Amino acid sequence: MILDKISQAARYADMRPGFKEAFEFLKNAGAVECGRHELGNGVYANVMDVKTHETGKVPFEAHRQYIDIQYLLAGHSAFAWAHTPALETVTPYDEAKDAEFLEGKRAMIPVEAGDFYVLFPEDAHEPHCTLGEESAYRVVVVKVPV
Repeated sequence: MILDKISQAARYADMRPGFKEAFEFLKNAGAVECGRHELGNGVYANVMDVKTHETGKVPFEAHRQYIDIQYLLAGHSAFAWAHTPALETVTPYDEAKDAEFLEGKRAMIPVEAGDFYVLFPEDAHEPHCTLGEESAYRVVVVKVPV
């Protein structure tokens, strides 16, 4: 997992194929409409307005085909993180949905507007968690093929 400010994104752009397209899109994401946006080379972004939920209300999710880059455009929230192999499977991996759902011990990480985090297949996560009380925020989730 990587957690950083969007102002530091350039240091990660050449880390993996698809990251350059992802971070280039994120630079101007504040002016983009909600919905799915194709970025090329199998990379796509979903811009969403979401509400936070109580931590642990939904299981962890983990992906095998895509790396998530999640960037908060506005608002604040938290996400739960755990190392995927340390968790117990609740719902087995579904290749069509690229998702497996898991349970286990959580580490809570607060994030605010301007923060991004990168989640690799070994990074199980529960996004959109509340920091005390429910709040709304705008997030961009870029999916980069593994």
